Amino acid sequence: MPKVDREKKPQIMKQNPKLNSSYEKLKCMSWHETWLIIGIFVSVSVVLAVGIFTIYFQRKENKRRSTIDVFEILNNEIHKDAEQNLRTASRKGTLLINNTISDDFHEDADIVSRNYDQIGGLIRQGLIEPNEYYFMFGGVTMTSFIVLRPWLELSRNEHFRVYFRRLAEDCYHYFLRKCISIPHPTESRNIQRDDIF
Repeated sequence: MPKVDREKKPQIMKQNPKLNSSYEKLKCMSWHETWLIIGIFVSVSVVLAVGIFTIYFQRKENKRRSTIDVFEILNNEIHKDAEQNLRTASRKGTLLINNTISDDFHEDADIVSRNYDQIGGLIRQGLIEPNEYYFMFGGVTMTSFIVLRPWLELSRNEHFRVYFRRLAEDCYHYFLRKCISIPHPTESRNIQRDDIF
């Protein structure tokens, strides 16, 4: 094993006075000061670790709470009744009259499309966990979109309920990846790509 040249270290210290003074300070530290520095380092590390875990679990809790809020919105009696009215009218062929939504269902269409549009916007902002939403509510989202699609396409504003459209598209892609088929709301077949896009 080669010998370490102990003379090099003092030469480096002599060349750099700052390094020399730091080395001298470390060399002259008592065991109290050493433990104090170690204690400070450990304390800072613990505070950082607690902060990181707090932020992580707070974000996770916020997403869980958002999912619960979405569940409450979509299971609200007003929303559920509006969705049921729209599906029934779509099956009977009374939803659209002269290429516009019937006055009887205009409020229902507004409630349902606005709720899904807001949820889609929250998902785009990262405030709701997308895969959880797609799994739990993707089927009803696509069904409602298909029922309301003719009404949505009549809007002259291309940004009208755009997050609802994107949400339905994302739900479709999720179910396609998972190889899950959803029945079409008015026809005796499964939902296909052309129904959403």
